Amino acid sequence: MHIKQVIVCGFRSYKDQVAVEPFSKQHNVVIGRNGTGKSNFFDAIRFGLLTSRFANLRPDERQALLHEGSGKHVMSAYVEIVFDNSDGRLPVDDSVVTLRRTIGVKKDEFFLNRKHITKSDVVHLLESAGFSRSNPYYIVQQGKVNALAVMRERERLELLKEVAGTKVYEDQRVKSLKILQDTQSQRDKIQEVVRYIEERLSELEEEKEELKEYQQLDREQRALEYTMHDKELQKVREELEALDRQQQQESEMSTDLHEQLMHVRAEISRIESNHRTKKQYLAQLVEEKKDQESERKELMEARYKLEMEVEELQEQIRTDGVHRSAASKEVEMVKREIEAKRAKLANEILPAFQQAEHTHDQVTRNLQECQVQSEHLIAKQSRTSQFRTQQERDAYLQREISDIERLVRRKESDTASLRYSIEGLAHSIEGSERTLKQQMGELREHRRQVDSIGEEVLRLKEQRNDMNEERKEKWREENQISYDVRELKKKLSDGENSLQSTMAYDVRRGLQAVRDMQGHIRGIYGPLIELVRPVDERYCIAVDEAGGGALFHVVVDTDDTAAKIMRELEKKNLGRLTFLPLNRLKVKDHHDYPQNDDVVPIVDKLEFPTEVRKAVMTAFGKKLLCRDLDTRESELAGQLGEGVEGLAISERDENLKAKQIDLANASRLVDDNTSLLKQLELKIETLQQEITNENTQMDTLNGEDISVSDQIQQEARRAEKVMNKRRRLLKKREDTTKDIRELGTLPMSELEKFKVLSYQEVLKQFKRRNEKLKKYSHVNKKALDQFMSFSEQRTTLLDRKKEIDDAYNSIKDLIDVLDKRKDEAIFRTFKGVAGFFAEVFRELVPTGEGKMILVGADTSQTDGANGATAPAESGVDTYSGVQIKVNFRGEGDSYLMQQLSGGQKALVALAFIFAIQRVDPAPFYLFDEIDQALDSTHRAAVAALIHRQAHSKDSPAQFITSTFRPELVNIADKFYGIGYQNKISNVYSMQKEESLDFISNIMAEEEGVAGA
Repeated sequence: MHIKQVIVCGFRSYKDQVAVEPFSKQHNVVIGRNGTGKSNFFDAIRFGLLTSRFANLRPDERQALLHEGSGKHVMSAYVEIVFDNSDGRLPVDDSVVTLRRTIGVKKDEFFLNRKHITKSDVVHLLESAGFSRSNPYYIVQQGKVNALAVMRERERLELLKEVAGTKVYEDQRVKSLKILQDTQSQRDKIQEVVRYIEERLSELEEEKEELKEYQQLDREQRALEYTMHDKELQKVREELEALDRQQQQESEMSTDLHEQLMHVRAEISRIESNHRTKKQYLAQLVEEKKDQESERKELMEARYKLEMEVEELQEQIRTDGVHRSAASKEVEMVKREIEAKRAKLANEILPAFQQAEHTHDQVTRNLQECQVQSEHLIAKQSRTSQFRTQQERDAYLQREISDIERLVRRKESDTASLRYSIEGLAHSIEGSERTLKQQMGELREHRRQVDSIGEEVLRLKEQRNDMNEERKEKWREENQISYDVRELKKKLSDGENSLQSTMAYDVRRGLQAVRDMQGHIRGIYGPLIELVRPVDERYCIAVDEAGGGALFHVVVDTDDTAAKIMRELEKKNLGRLTFLPLNRLKVKDHHDYPQNDDVVPIVDKLEFPTEVRKAVMTAFGKKLLCRDLDTRESELAGQLGEGVEGLAISERDENLKAKQIDLANASRLVDDNTSLLKQLELKIETLQQEITNENTQMDTLNGEDISVSDQIQQEARRAEKVMNKRRRLLKKREDTTKDIRELGTLPMSELEKFKVLSYQEVLKQFKRRNEKLKKYSHVNKKALDQFMSFSEQRTTLLDRKKEIDDAYNSIKDLIDVLDKRKDEAIFRTFKGVAGFFAEVFRELVPTGEGKMILVGADTSQTDGANGATAPAESGVDTYSGVQIKVNFRGEGDSYLMQQLSGGQKALVALAFIFAIQRVDPAPFYLFDEIDQALDSTHRAAVAALIHRQAHSKDSPAQFITSTFRPELVNIADKFYGIGYQNKISNVYSMQKEESLDFISNIMAEEEGVAGA
């Protein structure tokens, strides 16, 4: 068994959780400068193992163990020790056992393999594994070696007693002496009581005869008194039976009244419920009536408007008839004009065509030049970056386009004047014929489309009417929808508030710290998300998705500024950030984006300061924005426009038909609305009458409720009177029964003798017996009882005295046995420690010799290595202390502890500790700077001893030591360092070379300080 790992959190200087790398099962060394937390680390292990110093902690002591550094206050701490239990030394069915102790100001808890256990369970568990509370020397903290080195002989003897476990014997002996003292006190008291009882028995013997005469009269008197009480009791019982019958009748009547009252109130409740329901329904009907009246008003206005439109369209149709006749005459005139134009074309226009053709070619070249200039202007239009806003760009382009269009129109005008002069007449003739045919075909098509559209309009109007009905239902749902909207707004607000929570905790803290630094550190532009802004809100989602985590990167001018900020963040533990130093960013001056109207660089849709362009290009330079236009709506609008253009001739006819249909529908809706209003008014009137009737019924029921309640109160008052009388009778019956009971047991002969007498005769004889009893007023009424009682008490006390005498003798024998066992344990421990001390001292000082001696109060001495075999004859109390004599050279006289130097005393103290450990070995040992006072030779000897024991094949043990010298480091198997920063300690693993270099640096510093 050995310590596998130690985990500390919140304990003293260990604020954050420190999970030490698994220990070696042999020798582990911990190094670190003074004040870094080595002693706190060893105290954490002692704390977890429940040593005497940390066994019972008060609240203020627990508070003192919590970390008190800067930052958030630590409210609890824990130490977790992981044991390798592969040898099964701990009575737990696991090869790895975890023991955790957690403390707070108001708690101190223990967990074994994550399960809660009590402190006593922990103590028993550790004791079963060999951790004796009487021998705490498997942990040697700083100063313990020095304390042993200067310990007096008497204190050394007390230490051996503690190691031998005599404290348990002494505790039992003290308890036994206390029991022995109590037993003797009981013996004395019993003896005194027995003497008093015997004196009293002799006095009572004389009073027994007179008492017999008195008892005979007393029995008769009590029999008479019993008879009197019995007759009174019989009378009370009869009265109680009569009252019970009366109470039963009144209870049945009260039950009937309560049932009647419950029925009335249930009826009232039912009517009130119906009343509320009908009122709610009435309110709905009134509201619906208002809606119908409002709708009726709208329908009447719509019908009136449609009537006016129908009259207007009819008037227009009559006018169109006149215009149609004029148009027919105009068609005949156009045909005659066409014939004249054909003749003119053949005679006048064709000769001029050749000359106009040359002019046309010149105009064509001018048109091509205009197109080149137009393309140049369009290219200019794409360079939007030269304008600050879109309005400035559009104004500039509009001016350019206007200039070009004027030039084009001028050129086209010149060209058209020549072309039209050549081809005008021919084209006008042919065009007029084609136009006429085309318009006639389009007219037929448009009429067909108008018919179709008219049918669609009728269908849509019917759908509109249906939707009006649905609108009424939707109004009823308006309140629920409003509530849902409020809930959604609340959820929206919660979502916006939780935006910060989506950001990593370290990033959020870091950004806040950077904002605080912007006032005193130059070159900070801020996070990218605060520097860019979409030109339109519809691009926000695209920018968010494209930027991702890069939006929280911080833009700075140089990498020096970024390094300065990172040092501040690390120093104050303010989180982690990613920086974009502008002097280190390399971006292309030009990107080959796809030339497509549906794809644009996302950078073109962002606004940002020019000085951070590199950072923006780094995040968004390779991102494109795609658009998805739905052109269906514009296409339909174009088609509809073309269709409308073709309806010029028949538009009014179709409008008239549609308006007439709308007028008929509107009239029907007005009629339906009027009918519905009448139905609603009828329902409202019916409901109001029902509510009035229910109010009348409720008034009647409330009157009945009051009447029944009054009857119930009257019955309650009568029942209370009966109950009062019944309580008086019960009290009388109880008192009489108590009197009979106090009379005690009486002979049946006496009772039968007076039973036949009347109550008055019994009362007379009772008075006569009472006069006779007055003559015996001096008699001790309890003489006989007292005589029997005292006799029984004497017998009981004599038996008790015999038991106490036996217990007294047993306790004396137990004390003698405890004293003998204590002496045996002490001598056995002394002999073992003395033998191991000589052995350990020879291992540490091969040329020396050491021994332990018991010093007697009469100055006699007993060598631990050769004597101390008969403790029963002498006893430990005859010895005054333990003396240690050592010889470091193997020859000459031996020296006592007070005659040695400081380093020699420390070595002897360590030998004493190792000897105690060998007498009562533990699975592991913790040594905190035990080699502090030793020279290099003795340190090497101690290190060799630890190494042998750690690597022993028979009984290996684990060692965890701390030191400032290289000897223990050289022979260790694993190495750990203690770091300390911002008042927080940390434990980290090291290599042997690193550990030796660290020790060398500390020794060099000490030599420098000593030389100075």
